[in-house]
Amino acid sequence: MTPRVRDTRWSRLESDVSAALDVPWGVRDQAAGDWVFRTPEFPDVVVDPDYPADGLVVVAAGAVTLVDPIGPGEGHAVVAVADLLQDLVMDELGRGWPEQYSDDKFIGLLRPGLDDSGEPCWVLTGSAVCRIGDLS
Repeated sequence: MTPRVRDTRWSRLESDVSAALDVPWGVRDQAAGDWVFRTPEFPDVVVDPDYPADGLVVVAAGAVTLVDPIGPGEGHAVVAVADLLQDLVMDELGRGWPEQYSDDKFIGLLRPGLDDSGEPCWVLTGSAVCRIGDLS
């Protein structure tokens, strides 16, 4: 099965994550019964039918995790998955990710969130730093 991308938000998240870690991952919408996003290398996976019928199932690095977005809409879903993937990247790297620097001085650790228009972004102390997908 080829990956389906319903919105560029998912591919933007993949861009940020794959720059830090080469791990295939996928997101399944349990209510819709379909994969929302899968990286190109993602293997065919069957999710246990006993998993709850609501929420998102994230399969990454051999783990299967149920994620419940904190609000409605795809923006909240991307943020919830970004939070989980951020933890995975930090575990694999053994350090914080993504980090914000200014003049080679550590400013802080970015966290996924939504900007004022509802777009998924990387946030530092409550302010959007860049959209998810724009890490450089």
